[in-house]
Amino acid sequence: MVTNTFYLPAKAAELLGVSEEQVRLLIETGKLRAEYRENLANFVISHNDVISFLKTSKDFKTIQKVLSHRVLVVDRDPAFQDLIRMELQRRANVQVRVATSERDVALQAEEFLPDLILVHAGALVRQSDRVVEILASAKVRRRIAVVVYHNFPPGMIEEQKATQEGIRRLEPEEVLSVHQGTRPLMEAISRRLGLR
Repeated sequence: MVTNTFYLPAKAAELLGVSEEQVRLLIETGKLRAEYRENLANFVISHNDVISFLKTSKDFKTIQKVLSHRVLVVDRDPAFQDLIRMELQRRANVQVRVATSERDVALQAEEFLPDLILVHAGALVRQSDRVVEILASAKVRRRIAVVVYHNFPPGMIEEQKATQEGIRRLEPEEVLSVHQGTRPLMEAISRRLGLR
């Protein structure tokens, strides 16, 4: 999995399970490649450089954690959250987190660094406009795929004006109905993450 994600030393330390000082020492000794950015007054480490370092150090457990796919689910329905979590965690290397509030969405989009965000269409209406802004920003800045799903029968979503406005502003890669089951959503997730 090749990605354009970059980490500051603190986040790299969290991923590697070491202190920030240890990350800086690894950078200074040349064991971990990083680039100093004047505008940030800090080092940035690419995701690919983190993986290269882990391969060199033969830390396979951490490699598996870092290489796992991350999916953020924005939905307030606990039953659906559990269903998605159960389906995805059956597959190897898929971590799932759930966001139910504006604060959760903002935190998870930045800290969890998802590869894919699944959004229930209701969240685009019930939650504030800020949720749509946060998701749209994460989508553009981190190149995260977004899939919106809804419970409406085919053709009914078009009649939901507020929902349509939220979808238009978010510009998701796909909009799917789970009215007759989650299979279309699971297939979209598999396509987006390259799973079998």
